[in-house]
Amino acid sequence: MGEILNKTANIFAQSAADVVFDEVQLSESEKMDKAIKVVKTAFDKAHAGTLAIVNAKPFHGILSKFNREDAIALIHKCVKKHEKFINATTPLTGRHVINKKNYYADKTDEFIKNDIKFSIFIIYFAAVTEEGVKVAITKALKPVFGVVKKTLKTNNGSEYDS
Repeated sequence: MGEILNKTANIFAQSAADVVFDEVQLSESEKMDKAIKVVKTAFDKAHAGTLAIVNAKPFHGILSKFNREDAIALIHKCVKKHEKFINATTPLTGRHVINKKNYYADKTDEFIKNDIKFSIFIIYFAAVTEEGVKVAITKALKPVFGVVKKTLKTNNGSEYDS
């Protein structure tokens, strides 16, 4: 996991440097402000990925030391947390939540292991989707806030800073 985080950090750092220092016309202060913003955004995304890895760790553990009851309990925990997301992604995954008390009673260990793997997938997929939604919303709202900022500047003669 450490190697993945190091590679991710290097990619983020290089991306930040590329974005910031390609814009030669910016002052040093503006470059630094932009660098901080890019690195903070990258850190937030890396943090979300790290949380997904941490949340998936017990599921990976149960695959290596399989215990049927613990596996079922973990699956239920994942389903409880991600039920709406699982059902919303049914067209992509072909899976949906079945709320049946003894659903796993007649299922094989292999079937349960596959559901553990699906739970791992859902944890990662939900984290990636959440980050993608944040980026999409930010991109969609940026023009709106640009207009608002210009309007505020025009109305009171100075730029609005918060």
